Amino acid sequence: MTKHLDDLSAYACDLTRASIACMDNLWDIDLGLLRSMEDGPKHRVRASAWYALGLLLRNEDGDQDRACTALHSVLDNQFDEPGTAYHGTFYRAPEEPHPGAGAQRWRGYDPNWRQFIGTTLAVILDEYENDLPDALVKRIDESISKAVVGESEEARLSPHYTNIALMRAPLDVWAGKRYNRSEWVERGEDWAKEIYRLFREHNSFDEYSSPTYYGVDLYALGFWRTYAPSDLLCEMGKAMEAEFWRDIAAHYHAGLKNLCGPYFRSYGMDMRNYVAILGQAIWMAVGREKAPHPDPAGPMGHTGDIAFPPCLAAVGVHIPEDVLSSFQAFPSEHTVEKVITDSPHVVATSWLGEQYMVGGAYTSATRDAAGQFHPATVHWLAPDGTVAWVRMARGSGVDATAAKGSLSISCSGNPAFQIYAPGADVSMLTKTRWELPGLTVAVETDTEDWQTAEVRGTLEITYPGAARIELGI
Repeated sequence: MTKHLDDLSAYACDLTRASIACMDNLWDIDLGLLRSMEDGPKHRVRASAWYALGLLLRNEDGDQDRACTALHSVLDNQFDEPGTAYHGTFYRAPEEPHPGAGAQRWRGYDPNWRQFIGTTLAVILDEYENDLPDALVKRIDESISKAVVGESEEARLSPHYTNIALMRAPLDVWAGKRYNRSEWVERGEDWAKEIYRLFREHNSFDEYSSPTYYGVDLYALGFWRTYAPSDLLCEMGKAMEAEFWRDIAAHYHAGLKNLCGPYFRSYGMDMRNYVAILGQAIWMAVGREKAPHPDPAGPMGHTGDIAFPPCLAAVGVHIPEDVLSSFQAFPSEHTVEKVITDSPHVVATSWLGEQYMVGGAYTSATRDAAGQFHPATVHWLAPDGTVAWVRMARGSGVDATAAKGSLSISCSGNPAFQIYAPGADVSMLTKTRWELPGLTVAVETDTEDWQTAEVRGTLEITYPGAARIELGI
């Protein structure tokens, strides 16, 4: 196996080439790593591994030598400290301090780099081992082994941690087969069976409606299908991948070029303006013009993930034929209701129409609106052609249900909504009515108080003390 850009579909080649070109501009020849697009002088270890894969895919003059340089630099940044919580993972940037004793996960180190970089290295060996120097192959083998051992020692993962669990299972199997560790194969297949069992309960993953992590899930399932040396994982991966795409299709609005909420993990509200890996997968399936993805040459949010397309290109994007058209044109008005978990009872409801869509998450009052979790969302087509949106930014113990023309929300207090609508200002917001460009929202609530503010290009309206909000659209 030796895969190159010419082996890809035209759409996959287009995005992958654009991604590699972005990374070319960030290459630091002295350090052998990519500079960060976001963090000033810092460099990026994980993205440099993805770049190495991209260079090997492109295979132009000098690409193989640069890929080898990048891989050696990535491997130089792996922790080889058995007995520590961070053994086998990698520095996120060489500029960050050593984790040291008592290091806190996420703050002092990121354990997930084991899976992100480990699976990338496995792909590189499967595709390009014969093109790489023996000494580098040996270092990569040692690195993957350390990543697998380090994860086993830390024992911090759950099959419910969807995107990382989906990478951990096939990496264990892959490494176990290559290094004759039958216990790793058994462990990986046991993980795979449990992931599959949980998925089949409702044909959904716990990290539901996540434009970024859905893309990682698709990459991981593609790894099950393409690189995991296990018939069991291959068949389960194919089955989950097909059903997963069908659920994505039901929630995707090709006219608005966005996934309908609610969002259980999201870095933004409009995939046309920030890099979401799901948008990259859709680009590879239907092309640049129809994809929910910013121009790689222009301004974009969450820029670090522009380095990810080589990974998706390696495993391929397989959308079932029966839903492919949903990513090319909006089919018709429809409602989606999806049970995610039974205990606690969590249900996502979505309604999608020609000009707008709404989403709500019922959580049995177990989750707060905050961070990446947006349990109530609205998107619509603004008069200037942009996509405007509303999301619930704060609120404790939220339950939200979406239907045609409405969002019903209950919480234990202080709900706040963030609004992006070009041309809007706070004078358009009253307690009971939001007169926004292209959309009017009637509000019913059980509190007398309300407050408005402008926050970094958006409007915010808060209802202190409210336990019930009804949005009529």
